[in-house]
Amino acid sequence: MLYQLLSTVSAILSKLAITHFLCFDSLWGAVQESGPLPWDAHAHLCALNEKVAVHDEAELLRAFRRRGLALEYSSAEGQYTIRNKSYVSEEFEAPTVRVVLFEEDERVLMLRRVGWRRRVLPPDCDAHPSLQCFPPSLAAVPLPTRPFGPLSMPAPREDIDLLKFHYPTTWWHPLLPNC
Repeated sequence: MLYQLLSTVSAILSKLAITHFLCFDSLWGAVQESGPLPWDAHAHLCALNEKVAVHDEAELLRAFRRRGLALEYSSAEGQYTIRNKSYVSEEFEAPTVRVVLFEEDERVLMLRRVGWRRRVLPPDCDAHPSLQCFPPSLAAVPLPTRPFGPLSMPAPREDIDLLKFHYPTTWWHPLLPNC
């Protein structure tokens, strides 16, 4: 189910010309497992807010609804959560794709996560790790692809470097389940 959902979401984002790539736990999974982490029912993509902003909310909703998907946006987190509207299971959590938005902050020349929780913070990436900053060069198109199970997904340039920004104190350790 996750592969089908991720493939559909990536196809929609590509059709809308929204730059996106594997990130967070999904990038870790691609590096460690060439697919999702075995315990993870969700996929994470990062996207450039400047590419999303050219589309109005109604256009985005229609694009996903046409494919039977529900789209929810958290303005606090700067994140879309996408799920299959028809998925029903009492045993398993519904798979989701979480699309985390980043925008360039010209004051620090870095991409930083959007969302009102972070908007109030000063543009100091070192002092505020929750900004989740990384260099724009890691998201420069054309992006390479990486195997993710049966899929070939866009990935950031120098994927290990992005993991260093996502997980600054543990990037060299294999990611383990949170139990």
